[in-house]
Amino acid sequence: MLHTDAGHHVKQVIASFIFFEWISGYLSPYVAQFLPAYNALSTEKKGEFHSRTCSTAHAVIVSVLCVYIVVADEEAKKDMVEGDSWLARSCLAVAIGYLLMDLRYCIRNINKDLGSFLHHISAIYPYSLVILLGVLSYYANFRLMAEISTPFVNIRWYYDVTGRKDSQIYFYNGLFLAGTFFLFRIAVMPVYYYLVYAAVGTEAYDRLGLALQLSWIIPCIVLDVLNFLWFYKIMRGARKVMKKRKSKSGLNGHCLSTITEESNEQKQTINDSLKQD
Repeated sequence: MLHTDAGHHVKQVIASFIFFEWISGYLSPYVAQFLPAYNALSTEKKGEFHSRTCSTAHAVIVSVLCVYIVVADEEAKKDMVEGDSWLARSCLAVAIGYLLMDLRYCIRNINKDLGSFLHHISAIYPYSLVILLGVLSYYANFRLMAEISTPFVNIRWYYDVTGRKDSQIYFYNGLFLAGTFFLFRIAVMPVYYYLVYAAVGTEAYDRLGLALQLSWIIPCIVLDVLNFLWFYKIMRGARKVMKKRKSKSGLNGHCLSTITEESNEQKQTINDSLKQD
């Protein structure tokens, strides 16, 4: 049975879609033209730049909302299965609108990035059930905290394609990326599945029915497999960066040692000449 606010949340999805379409089609291109590095990008990379601008805007908005919901929204927390929180469902409506808008970009580039396509589908389906049926909003927002790492992913991409991988910002952003990705996508898994396990067997859980129970769990497993694969790639990239910095540090140290030795030899030669005089 549809929730009484289902129609309102569908309107929020449409508004969110239009808002992020405006960012992608108008705001991002207008701002980007003032960035010298952007103007040097290929047409394909410029399109990805606008997609990632929307991704960052979406991540900032929903991250603030879902952290508040998970930590302080009593309506969502008091009954994690059937909690009736308007704010929690609204946050998911914003996410669905963005995901639907960005899904077009994922489809155009499905051969290059199948993972993002699977991610979007695995999120849109269960989130839609939440806003339409009014159940599991706490769990959905708990999962949505994963977006906290997304801005760092996009900053890394921008510095990569503009040839600034040797900058300090790229390095420290990589540390934040690895840290937030681990904390909010990997380390939270045991906590999330414990909360799921705690709900199994309750009356509220039984009222969901088998179809909704499977629609809840299966997308989470798909998303977590993707998160493990992406985290593996992040750590592999971090390892390469650390090895490169260590190699540079060793080279600089060798050069400094060579310069010092040559300087000492010159001083000794001068001293020997003075003694002979």
